[in-house]
Amino acid sequence: MRMQQKYLDQFYMLYDDFNITKLPLLPQEVCGVDALKEFSHHFVTPYQPSLARGSVEELQNRVAALKEQLKDAEAELEKVQKGKQKI
Repeated sequence: MRMQQKYLDQFYMLYDDFNITKLPLLPQEVCGVDALKEFSHHFVTPYQPSLARGSVEELQNRVAALKEQLKDAEAELEKVQKGKQKI
């Protein structure tokens, strides 16, 4: 999940006008009517992840990654703003 967080963040930014439904990753495929009925409740009730929290190291790594993304976004914004000034 941590590896995919960057992409999840992008989905929320790009598709903020859509209702994005997060579903749990299951250890097996959803096969058959009974399994599908059981899984379908995730579409009508919000997903409640476990209460386990990340370690300090994981959180520090995530903060560092977010700071790097912010720095890249600010640099891109500066380029765009400079480009508009030349027009």
